[in-house]
Amino acid sequence: MADKIVDPALRAAVKERIERAGGIKSEFADLRERPLRHPTNPVGRPVRRVRIQENKSAEQLFAVESQRTRSGAPFKYHAYGNNHHVEIFRNPETGKIEARFVTMMEAAARARRRKEPIVDREWEGREFLMSLAINDMVELDEGGIENLYRVQMLDGANGNVVFRHHKAATLSNNSERLNARPNVLMEKRRARKVNVSPIGERREARD
Repeated sequence: MADKIVDPALRAAVKERIERAGGIKSEFADLRERPLRHPTNPVGRPVRRVRIQENKSAEQLFAVESQRTRSGAPFKYHAYGNNHHVEIFRNPETGKIEARFVTMMEAAARARRRKEPIVDREWEGREFLMSLAINDMVELDEGGIENLYRVQMLDGANGNVVFRHHKAATLSNNSERLNARPNVLMEKRRARKVNVSPIGERREARD
C-alpha cells in the first residue's frame, strides 16, 4: 500500500527502500535494527505508522453517530472492512437468486451488540438457501462432474464469490480459481455446501 501513503516524502522513501531490497518482507523485517526515519529528519524518531488515503463509496462507509456537526451532518466515518459471509436466498415468486454480503462489522454487531445469530436466515418473501464464509467448502457442477472448491474471497463490491480448487497449492494459478455470482452458483453450477472430515469424507452441510 506504499502508493497510498499521504506524505509524499515518506511515500518516496518507503518505495525506494522496497525497491532497493527487492521485497517488503526482507527489508522491513528488522525495523528495530534498521529503523525507517522520515527523510526530512533522518536523526529523528523512527517511523512507526503512516497515514494512507483510499477512495471509498458511501456504501463502504458508515457514519460515527457521536461525531456530528452542529447541523447534524456526520464528519467522521469508518470503513466496514472485509466481508464475513454472504447469505443466499431464492424468491419463490420469481425464482430469482438474491444475495446479501455481510461485512465483518455487521457480523460483529449482530453477535456482540444485538445478541443475534451471525447468519440472518430471514428475508421477507424469500427462501434461505445457504451462507458462505471464507474457507467453506462447496461442490460445484463442472460439465457433469462435481468438483470441490474452497471459498477464498467474498467480493461484495462486484457481487462475486471467489473460489480456489481444493487441491490448489498456491494462490497464483488462475486455472484453479473460479469467480461466480450467487445466481450462477445456484442455477448453473448447482452449488452444494459440504463439510469435509479429516479423512476426506463429504457430508452435506446443514446450513
